[in-house]
Amino acid sequence: MPRISLSEARPGQRIARPVANGNGVTLVQAGTVLTASLIERLHGFGVTAVILAGEAGPARTPAEVVAEMEARFAGHEGDPLMMSLRQLMLVQAGVEVAGD
Repeated sequence: MPRISLSEARPGQRIARPVANGNGVTLVQAGTVLTASLIERLHGFGVTAVILAGEAGPARTPAEVVAEMEARFAGHEGDPLMMSLRQLMLVQAGVEVAGD
């Protein structure tokens, strides 16, 4: 189930998980098929991304996964708990990093 930017969403794609606003109010139920007008309305509500039903997107290289984790955990290098979480996420993604 790929998560994509709403600007990449196209009519005919199906939502895999409910879309909620910042207050937790569900705007679109899982299983809803996107239309051009629905995409516009979601933009109006400030939605920036959706999770689509179907195959996952293209596989990322290990280097791409590591770069994403480095960006997500930047500024937390001194926090052992955050670094453990980072390592767990890398392991879950199937990436082994030397020295970690």
